[in-house]
Amino acid sequence: MEESREKIVYIVIVVANGLSIISCLFIISIYILAKDLRVYAFKLVIILCIIDTLKSSSMILPTYNLKSDDFLCKVQAIFLQFFTLASFMMTFITGLTLYMCITVKNRDKLDLNYIYGIIVLGFPLIATVIPWFYDEFEKDTVWCWIAKRPIYWRIVTFYGPLWVLNLINLWVYFKVISKLKAEEHINLRRLRVFPLILIICYLPATIERSLEIFGYDDDFTLILTMCLGDGLLGLINAISYGLTDNVKSFIYKDLCKKRKLSYQELLKYEYNTPE
Repeated sequence: MEESREKIVYIVIVVANGLSIISCLFIISIYILAKDLRVYAFKLVIILCIIDTLKSSSMILPTYNLKSDDFLCKVQAIFLQFFTLASFMMTFITGLTLYMCITVKNRDKLDLNYIYGIIVLGFPLIATVIPWFYDEFEKDTVWCWIAKRPIYWRIVTFYGPLWVLNLINLWVYFKVISKLKAEEHINLRRLRVFPLILIICYLPATIERSLEIFGYDDDFTLILTMCLGDGLLGLINAISYGLTDNVKSFIYKDLCKKRKLSYQELLKYEYNTPE
């Protein structure tokens, strides 16, 4: 790829991932400020936001002009692989928790945090250590990740688990929505969006990697789309999972309303000031 195009791709990466970092930090700040919102479900969202922040931070590391043997390139590849997979696992845990709450009786007696921790951290760790052990992390386009050849490393440690997880998420949310259809007061629109997020964000990347397998050259437009999808994942997760009705209510009542009150007080002061 030409150097000018590499810079364009890197700019897209920085902008997209920068938006994700800002949005995730905003949701995290809401969690810190709003004590009443610190319920278990929102804690899962905060963990997802933290993971997405670290994932996006690793993606914007300036490695486009580095070589595969450079230390920063290896760091980016390791962090990117681990935190991206951890983000995938965390979205699965969120759906699984919702499914368990609806279908399992006496769920208060269940403590699945230990199992959740193994799922979120265990598989990403294994899928990161194995390619690192075999020295399969190298420069890829304008960032560093798993080597293009042999192709099975990417399939086994990333794209295979990604699409298996997508199918599982579709099944989980199908069951959840089927159970909740009878509840008229529940808005199912958000639930229908959840399993589609990873599919939409990583479909361009999957197409691009599939074309690579069959020997096609990198498509610049497809690479830009792939970087946008991957980079905006944190933003979309923050909006979809984090911007709930309760969070919106807190923003309006406790943040925006306070600013409005200060403005009214200022007007009142000016009105009562003698000429």
